[in-house]
Amino acid sequence: MTPKPSPERGNRRGHWNFIHDNYPGLQLPQPLAEELPVENAEASLRHLLTRANPEGRLLSAWHHIEYGLNQSVDMGPDLRRKYIGDAADLLGGIAANHGLGFTGNRNSTLYTQALTTSAYLPLFVKRSVGERITTDDCEDTYATLVAILDDMQELPSLASSYHVSLFPETIALAASARSRQPELLLYLSSPREESSPKQHMNHDSYFIKNGCKLPIQVKLIETEKEYSDPTVVYVDSIAHHALIRAGIVHDTDELLIGEPSQIIAELMSDELKGLIDDQERETLNYVTRSIVARYRYAPDSPVAA
Repeated sequence: MTPKPSPERGNRRGHWNFIHDNYPGLQLPQPLAEELPVENAEASLRHLLTRANPEGRLLSAWHHIEYGLNQSVDMGPDLRRKYIGDAADLLGGIAANHGLGFTGNRNSTLYTQALTTSAYLPLFVKRSVGERITTDDCEDTYATLVAILDDMQELPSLASSYHVSLFPETIALAASARSRQPELLLYLSSPREESSPKQHMNHDSYFIKNGCKLPIQVKLIETEKEYSDPTVVYVDSIAHHALIRAGIVHDTDELLIGEPSQIIAELMSDELKGLIDDQERETLNYVTRSIVARYRYAPDSPVAA
């Protein structure tokens, strides 16, 4: 496996963050979408219905998803599926154009976020209508996320700052889906949950344990940021330790920041192709166990976020 350049060497040009519009829908990062107050869900849905730029479409897609999930809204299963289906159309337009905006510039962040969000639509549909998520759903999600990781490593802006956040986040999501256990699925957070003005409560993923959210903040490496509720996971440290335990690298080896995570992503891709050996499989098993341990060792009744 050929090491890729370290993502830390990139600059912040091209990095895109959600703008904190001053409206109720982005003010509540804590609740599950199922539990949002109806007025918040409706305000969010209306706010971006007429936005045609890619950023607005991505936000609007998430508002459709969260509205379809909201159990306080009185609607039947077919209408819930329709709202999430509308989100699929919005995301498909972004992905088809690789995040192409009106200025003619392509936004790799938007493209990747649209793909990753789309990977979770089948799970969101099942959540919205109360259907059981299965082992097959986990396997499908894992395969889709690994394909996205492959795609991310081929993008020309590999070394830009978006990669520093989205790449480890996607590895963590894929590792949980790899467990093939629906209760251990790590869900992708919405912009409301990830990018609210209440930064100490923001989280980019979460488990659901006994009907309550267990928020998770995923980072490539340790940072100085402090969070109140989320558990913080450092993917590069987990990946590096897994590789050392399996004997694939030695603790004296000098690896670039991000390189252990890139090796794990390559092993995931090789696993789906049937190209890994027992040593490499145990490496992935360790990463999966480390990610889902945040679920296993959380209180049986975590405080609702």
